[in-house]
Amino acid sequence: MPNPALTSLTTSLLLGATLAAAQTPIVLQHDKRPPFLKTEADGSVSGTAATPVAQAFQKAGIPYVWKYESAARQVAQMQSGARVCSVGWYKTPERERYAKFSKPISQDTPMIALANSSFQVQGKADLDQILSNPKVTVLVKTSIVYGPYLENRFARMKARRIATYEEFGGMIRLIHLGRAQITFIPIEEAEYYIDKMGYARNDFNVIRFADMPPGEKRYIMCSKSIENEVMERLDAAIK
Repeated sequence: MPNPALTSLTTSLLLGATLAAAQTPIVLQHDKRPPFLKTEADGSVSGTAATPVAQAFQKAGIPYVWKYESAARQVAQMQSGARVCSVGWYKTPERERYAKFSKPISQDTPMIALANSSFQVQGKADLDQILSNPKVTVLVKTSIVYGPYLENRFARMKARRIATYEEFGGMIRLIHLGRAQITFIPIEEAEYYIDKMGYARNDFNVIRFADMPPGEKRYIMCSKSIENEVMERLDAAIK
């Protein structure tokens, strides 16, 4: 027969541990990817992905601290079960195996092809036609998710794939130099870097596709160690 005193003590200890965890700030991991994620002078983070996350944590009354980590390090921390969340990630079946996801916090604009100014498309832009041309060079950033629509086409394209670890500013520079002909990027991100790096908009050819789906949704991705109650409070606070 269960000992009531022992049961009460166990319950109290579990409750105390839960309350202590809830009062410990969650580490909000972030990369540097303006305009989605921008580090401010005071160490805070803003941007179209970061700002709604900060607002949700504040509204939900959940303490947090910002911490810069590379994307690879963020995943490693997530998989280790550390008490962390990451800001502005896409949700994929692979990531759902080791992480929890909030409601969407934002959504990207549809992807565009940012091309060297010498790369011209005759008539209506056709993505499959461009990617079926073995003379076309496509610059693809390693270790990021482009969404199923583009990923499926990359897998079967005949165009030459040039993989890079460059950040997006560096990729745009390579396109401008003609090291590759096109890359794929949300338009707001392309415009940010073009302006920041001092290029003119007509230094590039922006190609839009009528059948390109809406941009991917971004989420708060949290370690499995984050309590469901915390995730529910975040979801309730997300606009």
